[in-house]
Order: sequence, then C-alpha cells, then structure tokens
Amino acid sequence: MIKSLIMAFSTYSRIPMPNIEWDEKNKKYVLMFFPFVGLATGLILYLLSWISSLAHLNTFFTGTILCAASILINGGIHMDGFADTVDALSAMSDREKRLAILKDPHCGSFAAVMSGIYLLLLAGAFSHMGLFRFPGVIPVFMISRALSALSLIFFPHMDEGGMAAGFANALPKKGAAVFLSLLIFCGTVFMSLYNLTGGLSAVLVALLYFIYYRYFAMKNFGGVNGDTSGFFLQVCELIMVTLYSL
Repeated sequence: MIKSLIMAFSTYSRIPMPNIEWDEKNKKYVLMFFPFVGLATGLILYLLSWISSLAHLNTFFTGTILCAASILINGGIHMDGFADTVDALSAMSDREKRLAILKDPHCGSFAAVMSGIYLLLLAGAFSHMGLFRFPGVIPVFMISRALSALSLIFFPHMDEGGMAAGFANALPKKGAAVFLSLLIFCGTVFMSLYNLTGGLSAVLVALLYFIYYRYFAMKNFGGVNGDTSGFFLQVCELIMVTLYSL
C-alpha cells in the first residue's frame, strides 16, 4: 500500500517521491490515496498563507500566491483536464465532435479565456479568507479528490483504456467507497469547527455538484475520464473555497 501511496503522489503532484515499479499490484489503491495528495496540498497552502502573513503581504497578493501554488503543486494536471473539457463543451456540435476535441492536446481560445477567469475567481476567494479561518479550508482539497475518486470508481467511463479507468478498475469498490466517504465526513467535521455555516454549505453544494456531474458527463460525453474528472475537481474546489470564504 505504501507503493500505491507513492504512485498517487507521483501521478497527481510534483512533490518529490522515490522511484518505484509501476505495475498492476502497485496501482491497486492509488485512488484511495488520491485524497492524501489534496491533504498535502492544503497543508502547503496553509504554510504559504502563514508565511505571507508574517511577511505582511496584502490579501490579494497572498490570494494569487495561493492560487498559483494550488495549480503548481499538482503540476497543472487537473487544470489541463479543466481546459480540455471547456474546449470540448464550447463546440456546439454532437458528442463525437466533443470527444474528438477532448482528446486534442491543443488548447483553444475558449479554454484559455475560461482558465483565466477561473484563476481570477480562485485568487479572489483565497484573498477573501482570513488567516484565522484558513486551517478549516485544508480539507477542501482532500474532499474534492475523494469525490473525484468516487466518480471514477462508480460512474461509467467513456474510455476503459485510460489511466484513470485503470486505477478505478483495479480498486476494491466497496472498501474504497467506505474509506473515501469516511474521509469526506472527517473533512466536513474539521471544516465546520472553524466555520460551521461555511463548512456545511461548502460540502453540501459539493455533494449536489457531484450528483449533477454524473448527469453532465453522461449527457455531454457518455461517461467520465481523467479530463472530465480534472474539470470536476477544479470546479468543486472553486465552489468550496468560495462558499467557505464568505
């Protein structure tokens, strides 16, 4: 299981990890450890927020630092999925055309514009949050990844040959569902200790968005994959950070 943890961090972050063999056995629990990448991300962002406070940086500059760091820590892998999905959605055409655009590695103008808007909104949400409440937002990055993992495990895949589908198919589903749900519950409790209304509303809306995401993915693409999961994760984090900061 340690090797699965290392593989999760190696795949979904730029945090240095030891080299291990990538085989079927090692990837079995990758999605179960995926939320821990988010937990590490949240802790790093809190440390950066604390350092910014010591340096007396203004709130908006701190927000931009945190926004940039949240993307750089994971190497932009989820933002790439966001951009690809936005590009595909911009095509006013049939599902086959959207799927073709989703697989295209090039970034269209619509994806660039929407990514810029997304980053501005996330930076603004971080800026609006005071340091005294920031510890409570750490679980956001764990919860969003737990929900993303659950979607990959239980929602239909548009491509069974993809990496995300491979991780999901290797996992024992019942045990993973219980474990990931427990992480979401613990994260919700921790968030609520710092901001009861913000914590509960952020998680509730995230759960509603999770339910809608299945409908969204099936309608537009016929299933989920790594790109749509990245889109879901980024939007989920924006929603949760924004609601928690209000």
